[in-house]
Amino acid sequence: MKTKTRLLSTAAAFAVAGSTVAATTGTAHAASDTDSVRITSVQAGSAAASAVRKKFSGSRSWGSVRGVMSLKVVTGVMTDRKNDGRCVQVTVYWGLKKPGKKGRILDTDRASVCGKNRSRKFRSTPDYRGRPFKANGVYVGLRLLPRH
Repeated sequence: MKTKTRLLSTAAAFAVAGSTVAATTGTAHAASDTDSVRITSVQAGSAAASAVRKKFSGSRSWGSVRGVMSLKVVTGVMTDRKNDGRCVQVTVYWGLKKPGKKGRILDTDRASVCGKNRSRKFRSTPDYRGRPFKANGVYVGLRLLPRH
């Protein structure tokens, strides 16, 4: 259900803002139906921004995701829309940026669902090597996994 990965540089997924709260929503209904899409991200430079909660949603012909996110937790539901033998995966990246240093992704959580019109709830919180930490950036992505 939940897969952890090693420490990555922030450039791999998103940049953590230094002093402002930046929230972007990517409700994905674009003409191009790519195999992956950025759904949303929240970034903060202060502890007060951790209270920011926002709804998000995104959809492609092959899958969709909707939920609520903050700098403490991301919860939602993902749905596989096609009977194509491929699965839909949601990835949540949790980042941390300390003053004067580059931001880093400290936690990556993934969940997937397979089968036409099947849905699955997911929940993600920031932790590094099993220990919770106070993230100041979070990014949610949706992708179509290749056939095995």
